[in-house]
Amino acid sequence: MKVRFLMAGMFALMLCLSSLYLALADEEIENMARGGDFEDPVDREQWRLNLGNNGVGTMTIDDKEAAIGESSLFIDGISFAADESWKPQIDQTNVQVLEDGEYTLSAFLKAEEPRPVGMYSEIPVDPWTKIPNKVVNVGTEWEEYWATGVPPAGIVTIGFKNEGSKISYWIDGVRFYSGEYVPTEIEGQRIAVSPGGKVATMWSSIRAQYY
Repeated sequence: MKVRFLMAGMFALMLCLSSLYLALADEEIENMARGGDFEDPVDREQWRLNLGNNGVGTMTIDDKEAAIGESSLFIDGISFAADESWKPQIDQTNVQVLEDGEYTLSAFLKAEEPRPVGMYSEIPVDPWTKIPNKVVNVGTEWEEYWATGVPPAGIVTIGFKNEGSKISYWIDGVRFYSGEYVPTEIEGQRIAVSPGGKVATMWSSIRAQYY
């Protein structure tokens, strides 16, 4: 009888955790990034390719690759000077941080081969402080990555740094918003708790003790 009550209690806990996760995923956010879905040339014009002194690269709309919608931004032909390995940068200026507090930059990224990409929000004056500032390891399949930090209120630049790689990559579904990371809902599909996640692992462990 005790085992039955324990199993019922753990099942109820799993349902509560799943409901909480879905509620967070469905939370309304105000996206301050402009043209982050790259569905047309107007979206592309919202972003700047910053090559620095000797950087090389192109950014184009790719209508054959997308994490959201039907197209994405493709960064190709990358080359850079040894002393500016963070170039080229893809950034957007004049983004307004309305108040002090935590902000999140998120995006779907994919690369032709695994490579690092830097994600940041930058205060556009010397010494160019970046908050948040994170390097993520991008794979060859679409995945959502994010960086969270507390920039001061004011105007910031948001973007992506090269991090010393010449491998081409794609960007899609860029969001910049107040608060902690919230998973993007794609095509009305809520993201469920992964079968390989901690909840499922804990559930399997408990079952193994009593069966």
